[in-house]
Amino acid sequence: YAFWHELLLRETKQTPALKHGYVGENLTIEGLLEENVWVGDCWRVGTCELQVMKLREPCFKFNARMGYKGSAKAMIQSARSGWYLQVNETGLIKAGDTIEVIPGRRTTHIAMQNAQLLRKESQKDLF
Repeated sequence: YAFWHELLLRETKQTPALKHGYVGENLTIEGLLEENVWVGDCWRVGTCELQVMKLREPCFKFNARMGYKGSAKAMIQSARSGWYLQVNETGLIKAGDTIEVIPGRRTTHIAMQNAQLLRKESQKDLF
């Protein structure tokens, strides 16, 4: 949220009112970054089991939500895009629950997917 607050303040000249869920996430966590989140890992949170599926890719709706046309591009360039989680087992999650990581194959982490997407986007800009 600090990144988005600074970016939106600089680009829109308005103080953004960012609250949890504002950037479209269903689950807001602290302590896990893209380079530490592996596709295929499962997480036990509360009584739920979630599985990391892939990098979150922003779409045109993200720019509209943020009120800044460069938001989607900034998300990828910042390498702080987030990721999609699949619900393997439903249950309850509450603030303060710990995340138990159950490692998967660990061949690709989210930062690697972001780097691939950034290279792809850079190549588009060349033409």
